[in-house]
Amino acid sequence: MNQIINLPKLDNYTARKEREEFLIVKARIIKETEKTIKIKIDDNPETASNIAERRIISDPKPENGSVKDIRFAAGGLGIIIKTPGRNHLMATVRVSKSSFDCHLTSFTGLGCKSEITNPERTAVRKGIEDLIIVVNNKVIVPQFNDDSFLEINIKAIVQNGATLYEKTKNLPGRETEARMLNLPNEKEFKICWRNNEYTYQGLPVHDHGTRGLDFIKLMILEFNEKIENIKFLDGRIMGGKNLLNRDIYALELDKNFNWNGEIGAGWKSGKLFTPPEGINFPQTPILKTILKELAERK
Repeated sequence: MNQIINLPKLDNYTARKEREEFLIVKARIIKETEKTIKIKIDDNPETASNIAERRIISDPKPENGSVKDIRFAAGGLGIIIKTPGRNHLMATVRVSKSSFDCHLTSFTGLGCKSEITNPERTAVRKGIEDLIIVVNNKVIVPQFNDDSFLEINIKAIVQNGATLYEKTKNLPGRETEARMLNLPNEKEFKICWRNNEYTYQGLPVHDHGTRGLDFIKLMILEFNEKIENIKFLDGRIMGGKNLLNRDIYALELDKNFNWNGEIGAGWKSGKLFTPPEGINFPQTPILKTILKELAERK
């Protein structure tokens, strides 16, 4: 196993490097209440930066670690698109040889070296990386009115994703206001590492199949265009170079953001298609939790 000695400075951020690399950490939940979840990372923790190491940390069998050990430093976004008179939760189909293959999921992924004590940064970066949005031949660059996201080079993330496709790599960007939607069962994450404590607010999702604890936020983007006139492309790559080009789906939500079970539209490489009737993918724990949280909102 690798060990972390020093974290890189955030101003050394490179969008391409952080897209191509990942680092997950073995940690422990030392306390969890209705409002708070406290996580302890050893001073020099066991980490994983390749698939083989990841499987060891993610193995749920007790003989491969304490039952209190968790896989940490992963997360992402639930992304709601508001258009005139309609709301949609965007989703894609997970492609994985390790877990939840062919499951409908949100836009999530693993953290990197600069993020093991900042799951909020992982959530925003991975969500924006994995869904490329094009409106009127401009690539959408979400902008948050929140100082906590200023350290994330969102423009670089979007530009890097746009280069994955010939049809988007030369398009200009369009800054668009983004806002976070608070969810009923969000908790205060307290992350303890090297005599420091870092605090963030987010939705915890436990993945018992991989001993994982994921940090989730929900982002809303609003457009005046019909959903059918917006292009969505998959930004996920594997192994630092292989573009997955997964199908993207729009789950139809009512005015209160409850899902009615309908998938309204689909996109492949940004091209709109009509999903087959009766399409019914199983859902990852993350998507199940997001839909449950939206249904519980008052």
